[in-house]
Amino acid sequence: ITPTCLSDLFACPVCDRTHKLLTNFSKNWFYLHPEPLRPGNKLTNYCVIDYFNLAASSNTYSTNNSEQHFKTRSFFGNATVGWDDLVYFDGVLRYDIDSRLPKAKNGYLYGGASLSFMASKLVKAPWLDFWKVRASIAQVGSTIDVYQVEPTYTVGNKTHGQTTMYEPATLKNENVKPTISTSYEIGTEFKLFKNRLYGDINFYRKDTKNDIIDANVLPQSGYAYRKLNAGLVRNQGIEIVLGGTPVKTKDFTWELSANIAKNNNKLIELTEDQDEYTIYWTRFYYAWYNKAVAGKPVGVITSAARWAKTEDGTPILQAGNDTWGDVRPTYELNKEKEVGNVQPKFTGGFSTSFRYKDVTLSASLDYLVGGKLVSWTNMWGTGSGLLASTAKVNNRGVNEREPVACGGGVYMEGVDADGNPMSGYVDAYQYYHYKAYYDCDSWVYDRTYVKLREVALKWDIPSSLTKKLGIGITKASIAAVATNPWLIYSAVPNLDPSEIAGVEYNYLEGGQAMSTRSFGLTLNITF
Repeated sequence: ITPTCLSDLFACPVCDRTHKLLTNFSKNWFYLHPEPLRPGNKLTNYCVIDYFNLAASSNTYSTNNSEQHFKTRSFFGNATVGWDDLVYFDGVLRYDIDSRLPKAKNGYLYGGASLSFMASKLVKAPWLDFWKVRASIAQVGSTIDVYQVEPTYTVGNKTHGQTTMYEPATLKNENVKPTISTSYEIGTEFKLFKNRLYGDINFYRKDTKNDIIDANVLPQSGYAYRKLNAGLVRNQGIEIVLGGTPVKTKDFTWELSANIAKNNNKLIELTEDQDEYTIYWTRFYYAWYNKAVAGKPVGVITSAARWAKTEDGTPILQAGNDTWGDVRPTYELNKEKEVGNVQPKFTGGFSTSFRYKDVTLSASLDYLVGGKLVSWTNMWGTGSGLLASTAKVNNRGVNEREPVACGGGVYMEGVDADGNPMSGYVDAYQYYHYKAYYDCDSWVYDRTYVKLREVALKWDIPSSLTKKLGIGITKASIAAVATNPWLIYSAVPNLDPSEIAGVEYNYLEGGQAMSTRSFGLTLNITF
């Protein structure tokens, strides 16, 4: 049902104008019932009577099957009200009933509302072209995957008398609640001086409550994880876009635009009996962890091993031997230490263009400041001796890979266990090999980068030339485009931090493919 009404509402005695009221209301019913997945195979000779599953076949098979059922019923409505092109209000309300949630509490309500005010309608100034103020509150609900509430068995692939079912390692939760994210925003848009200057400023806060996670539990419980609702994660910050046209003449135009965003992320609370959980971890000899810790931004990186140092960062050394050389490092093992956080300080971008008659030169870049990542590329490259940094010339003018007795080796300077100065040369293989595997802190890097994303030179072909062709072309242009031409700055050696979309859990770079730049020509024709 979607009625819409647009009519004269009343004649205002104050401004002697007739105002209009625009209203819109809609109500919808939504029903979803996914069909189960079915395999395309047909097998016989099942080893269990009336247990129709490929895993129970006595024959050889090369596939498996799964079946899932769930229902979602949704009821939602929305309304839009506008008054005299001055004030606009939008509202939406939705109620979901989902079979994936506990049967006694499988319904949840959420919605949102927004209000915008066209301030430029009331402020009459020659320099003001457009000004809008807006505010909104919105909620989004989400639920759990199918069969995650009550205990179930998982079908395995073993056959020939062996069990084909097992209990998963995650403890189910019969009291799990849906996740509700609530966002609050207030912002403004403006255009000034005949659209020569424009901007968009937005303040926001987003609270995610009852996020559904797999928290670690003691193995004595018989499980590795338990399904639970995390308390509250908060993101709040500001987004700013500013741009304009500093120079504009008949033949020349210069345009530019810049944006910056600052987000503060924080885990406000987790559960009553737990204040942190491990999102992900990985290791070679010793581990790096990615954690959510109450009171800190989500994505705390900790490491379990490092070369031992004093409080001021001076290496603690010990006497070497025939294998190591003059000295060797000492280690701090199985002692977890916080080494960074994945959350960046701020992000942004910049673009500009110059047009002279029919020729336009444009460029754009983006950047990220702060945030940490773990780089396996640098760890493996160092430990295996593939990186150029493992073949430097030392302070004696000899390549580090030469034997220490022949003037090679890596020079180390530090103190002994008693704080006395100590220095000497370390065999390059031992130094880089053990640095890779026992100094986890060395492979945590700042993600800061600045990258030129695109440069383009375009020629708009004059209509006087296209008309001569006589084939109906109304507009044409040709452009030379360079994409990702220059990584201006990277805080991570041997990597392009702007191309880490495949980083696991936003913190582990496990072997990046080489980033590429491309050059091409683009021809656009409009008939």
